[in-house]
Amino acid sequence: MRRTASTLPGSWYPLGPKMCKQPVKPPVSAQRPVQSPCISVCALNASDICEGCFRSAGEISRWGAMNNDERRTVLKRCTERARQMGRIW
Repeated sequence: MRRTASTLPGSWYPLGPKMCKQPVKPPVSAQRPVQSPCISVCALNASDICEGCFRSAGEISRWGAMNNDERRTVLKRCTERARQMGRIW
């Protein structure tokens, strides 16, 4: 059998009369990464919390290895810290 665009796996081309494959959602790993909250005001306070983004030193160093769910959890913690520090209300 000759392989054409319509017979290739994952093809979006018609497979026959009135038949098409549905587009496939990209895998979870293809999601855009959650952006860093860094605002280039990098100064750690006495508690090792950045005064600019409110991440801990450990969170800053691990950011690149975190998945999106972990990053979202860190962002929630940053918001809580900013409130506790009186930076947002």
